[in-house]
Amino acid sequence: MELIILIVIILGIFTWIINKTIGNNRKLLIQKLSQANSYFDFSMANKKYRDDIEIITLAVKRYYGNFKYASDRIKQDEKTILSLIDINPLIIEFCHLRTDSILTKGLAKNGAVLQYCPESYKGDRAIVLTALGNNGMALAFVSPELKNDREVVLHAVKNAGFALEHASTELKNDPEIVLKAITNYPRALEFASEELKANKELTMLAVKTDCDALVFCSSISKNDKEVIITAVKQQGNLLEFASDDLKQDKEIVMAAVKNNGLAIQFASLSLRKDYETVLQAIKTNYNAFQYSAESLKNDVDFVIESLKINKEIVKYLTDDLIKHPAIKKQLN
Repeated sequence: MELIILIVIILGIFTWIINKTIGNNRKLLIQKLSQANSYFDFSMANKKYRDDIEIITLAVKRYYGNFKYASDRIKQDEKTILSLIDINPLIIEFCHLRTDSILTKGLAKNGAVLQYCPESYKGDRAIVLTALGNNGMALAFVSPELKNDREVVLHAVKNAGFALEHASTELKNDPEIVLKAITNYPRALEFASEELKANKELTMLAVKTDCDALVFCSSISKNDKEVIITAVKQQGNLLEFASDDLKQDKEIVMAAVKNNGLAIQFASLSLRKDYETVLQAIKTNYNAFQYSAESLKNDVDFVIESLKINKEIVKYLTDDLIKHPAIKKQLN
């Protein structure tokens, strides 16, 4: 352990020396920043190079956060900032100067710049609509009043369904808005009102498009046979989220295990005792045997039928069963 710690310390010192050497040599620094898939800690660049527009431009191309280490002069130089916004508008986070020209250009490139704008921008409907036009998730940064503006929220969720998370409580209960959101991103159902999570049309649309959206459905929808069977036909393990009543429905469980044999673990005990259902699960994935009811695991006829599908099931058998003459014969 002490040797490992020593090696780590030595490597750390070696890396620091290399970065320091690069950071103090303009030619090496430009070469490093110009290389694809190479890393350099720009905080270790010499201060004079942090005031070098060519180097800062290369650094921002690598990662916008490198602008944090630019000189104060560059951080408040409007011409340079406007030029660098073309590379990545998020550099505005680190700017000392945020004029209307800078913010307007930044918002036109990426609506997320809204988070760095004054409150007056966040409450300006026209500015907000521009921001949402290229980044619906900018809804997170708008004023509470505009989060309750139907047109604004519709504009956001059309571009980024997940933005529904930031809509007002009232608009999360608006069927048209939620429809637009889940059409763009089915899992946005997570942020719909409880009432709309139980809406059959909306939940079916979400689950048909992305079966994992089932996780966010209401208990009412999780007790809807059509919704559940639509989901488990795509991903059998989603049987886990079905209601207890539907976990006893043979048609649903059969659909689930045909997709994923291991889904049998989420079925009711009565169906984990069911010969036909469990055998189907084993046909799909022999490891499903481990989730069958004890009564089947100890049923010699069932074990033999399972071994006919895959002899690897032997690893789940007790020693007594393995010694059974009929089972020994099947294994040989």
